[in-house]
Amino acid sequence: MKRLLTALALTTLVSACGPAPTQSPEPSPSAYPSAEPSMGPDALAQLIGQESLSPEERRIRDNMARDIKLDFPIKVAVLFYNASQLNPSDQQKIFDGIKTTFKDSQMVRETIQIPANIVSSLSMDFMRQLGSRFKADILLVVSGRHVFGRSPSQKLGFFDMFSDTTFYESNVQLTGLAIDIYTGAYLNPLSTATQAGPKSMSPSDTNFSGSTYALKKEAEDAAWARMGNDFIEMLAEVKRESDLLPPRPEEPPILPTPSPQPTPTASHAP
Repeated sequence: MKRLLTALALTTLVSACGPAPTQSPEPSPSAYPSAEPSMGPDALAQLIGQESLSPEERRIRDNMARDIKLDFPIKVAVLFYNASQLNPSDQQKIFDGIKTTFKDSQMVRETIQIPANIVSSLSMDFMRQLGSRFKADILLVVSGRHVFGRSPSQKLGFFDMFSDTTFYESNVQLTGLAIDIYTGAYLNPLSTATQAGPKSMSPSDTNFSGSTYALKKEAEDAAWARMGNDFIEMLAEVKRESDLLPPRPEEPPILPTPSPQPTPTASHAP
């Protein structure tokens, strides 16, 4: 009996001293996957590195930010890029009149004419290079057209219907574009339109050719005179705005690049 009680006591003691049942640990909140995307340092770097303006937009903003600062009186180069119907001597007289108009304004110290036959391109880069070669501040490019013919607005009389007499007119349209050589900015465009006539003329008249040329010259003289006056008015507005700007910073002189000197080689002792 004692042996049975002793065995039962040992069994109970071993059960009490045995290991306690284990439970699986609860996962920490950080172990669950996040429902929101992570905004780490790499993502911010990608966002900051993105370009918000296209190259074309940057060029547009650069053009808008350019200020035209001119030191008056200035030098103007004029390029006649149109089909004039006048002879060279009369074209030269027109240019001489333009020079006088510009000089009398006291805003232009010198006006030169660039021959159209040396112009190989109408690109902005070429025009700026061309103007800079002549040391001009402003390049004024003028183009247009000249149309001479019968006037559609005039009606002939009863007796004129039995002759070759009719009304003729000459129409000239000019467009001027001024370029600031330093910045490449355009000034306000200029446009003029003039008409000479209508005038009754007969092709059988011995002086028909002379009357025709006189009508053409009248129209071109008026168009160029108006173009010159409009340019001076536009230049006066540019001067008022330019006078309010600070002086243009002086650029450092371009020094010649020194030629590289040969590197001395170390002599080896024999």
